Amino acid sequence: LDMDGLLSCVDCDDNDPINFPGNPEKCDGKDNDCNMLADADPLGEIDGDNDGVLSCDDCDDNDKINFPGNTEVCDGQDNNCNQQVDQAEIPNNVLCPPPKDAVTECAGGLGCKIKSCLNDFFDVNNNYGDGCECLSVPAPVTLGDSCANAISLGTLSDVLKDKKTVSANTPASGRDVWYSFVGQDDADVNGDEYHVDIRFTNNPGNAFAMDVYRGSCGGAQIASAESDKTDWYTDFNYTLAGCTNLAPCGEGNCTNVPSSSKNICHSDTATFYVRIYEKSSQATCTQFTIEASNGVY
Repeated sequence: LDMDGLLSCVDCDDNDPINFPGNPEKCDGKDNDCNMLADADPLGEIDGDNDGVLSCDDCDDNDKINFPGNTEVCDGQDNNCNQQVDQAEIPNNVLCPPPKDAVTECAGGLGCKIKSCLNDFFDVNNNYGDGCECLSVPAPVTLGDSCANAISLGTLSDVLKDKKTVSANTPASGRDVWYSFVGQDDADVNGDEYHVDIRFTNNPGNAFAMDVYRGSCGGAQIASAESDKTDWYTDFNYTLAGCTNLAPCGEGNCTNVPSSSKNICHSDTATFYVRIYEKSSQATCTQFTIEASNGVY
């Protein structure tokens, strides 16, 4: 009936011309040679992993993500059964399309991962999808990374009640941000208003701290691991009675004009160095804000 040259009495399937005794076995799920088995070499004709490909054509019939015609992905396996794995077949930038501001690599069984970030960007949240999501503030990231490389806030005058506000983050583990400024003690005529103050105006989770030095990088340390505010001042209380015979009322009643009732004001002008850091040395994109002032408080 199937015109394969064999009578139905000797043909195992007289409705299909490709199945008859002596015919070579093919990988088609059928008993082509009439031996009562669909057993094409090398692995027989079953679909053990239910991927739609018979074992005789499947390079791995125990894993449904590996079969001829499948798309090659970064997983350390031969997904399309062409004996090439991952970037040996497909360029890395195609296999692992780089997310924002990142350079990627295929890590085999670990999948695609971020290899490096573009300048001044960081992958703080370890999320491949959003790439290197955190920009260093300030940038470049080397700015203010040491006392010798401190970011200058200029001169803060006590008479003018100067203040500066700055924000930054620490997106690299162990990152410090250093600032410096001159606390200017201007000429005084009726008491000294010199009062240098450095304070956090935003310290999320109380995670950041400051160290403050007066005079030089290795000068007198006036704050260590402070999470609120630090000040250095000579503005002692002014008294109407004055300071007869140079009584010890500090510089509250001082003057630059010689007087028998007031102390002579001293110049306390100095450079201050401020180190800000994350207490646990954890990388974070969260920003802190500090205010440095003179004569405001």
